[in-house]
Amino acid sequence: MPKRKSIASRLLFALAEMAEFTADQLDVLLLSSGSVSQLKRNLKILDKQYYSAFQGLQANGYIKKVNNNQFLISPKALEKIHKEKELKKIKWDKKKWDGQWVIASFDIPEDQRRKREIFRSAIKRMGFIRLQNSVFISPFAELEELSSLRAELEIEKYVTFFKAKICETENDSKLRKFFGL
Repeated sequence: MPKRKSIASRLLFALAEMAEFTADQLDVLLLSSGSVSQLKRNLKILDKQYYSAFQGLQANGYIKKVNNNQFLISPKALEKIHKEKELKKIKWDKKKWDGQWVIASFDIPEDQRRKREIFRSAIKRMGFIRLQNSVFISPFAELEELSSLRAELEIEKYVTFFKAKICETENDSKLRKFFGL
């Protein structure tokens, strides 16, 4: 199933929506105590989680605290938000879904860890989500692009791609919802 975003990521994207900025703007976001309370309620997070997430965003360079209720959203944060929006756009811009899922399954040995990490990162950028440890799924993946990636990394014997329909006895509604199908 799709991995749920961290509280910090959810907070960052909520702040971006509140500020309504685009990737080429850098804005200061003012948060009153009322808007902070509303944001925490909307995201369904506790005070402790909220403050911890904010500290994490600051520590990772996504936001900079100007004063108690004023924050600067960094170019690094804007880049992250822009990339996320692009991934979502990829999902929406693809041709009509044919009802088949593309599944990538792999078991790349530990001595080739770097290749495994590169492969996993690349398929995530292509719009795949993790179903299990080494099983990823996408409705829109291009098999030719995947095969080229596999060949380029020289991991053909460790990676298998499947194109399949869900069985009538199974329910893929959560996946369909995640991908907007």
